[in-house]
Amino acid sequence: DGFLADLNHLCEASSVGAEIETRKIFLSDQLRAYAGDQAMEFSFHGGDDYELCFSAPESFSDDIVRLGEKTGTRVTRVGTITAEPGVWLIENETKTPAETRGYTHF
Repeated sequence: DGFLADLNHLCEASSVGAEIETRKIFLSDQLRAYAGDQAMEFSFHGGDDYELCFSAPESFSDDIVRLGEKTGTRVTRVGTITAEPGVWLIENETKTPAETRGYTHF
């Protein structure tokens, strides 16, 4: 469990990498109130996220936005799939390797 751990599993299985723009990660008011300065940490590594992480070709962006609007579903592009292996965080134009730890079920 955990967004970055699960994203890393997907990237490894597909022999790709990902760059995540931290400023685009949605942090609810409830999470901010509960976790304070650790809210981003919770969003990256906590379990029970109940959010979908998917990738799609850039050419589908407009269709995905329209579908989200039509269904009342928040859809947020938070990053890019890359040829470079690994999961990377982009913050203030600085790229650092992501810590991809999370809960392992088996």
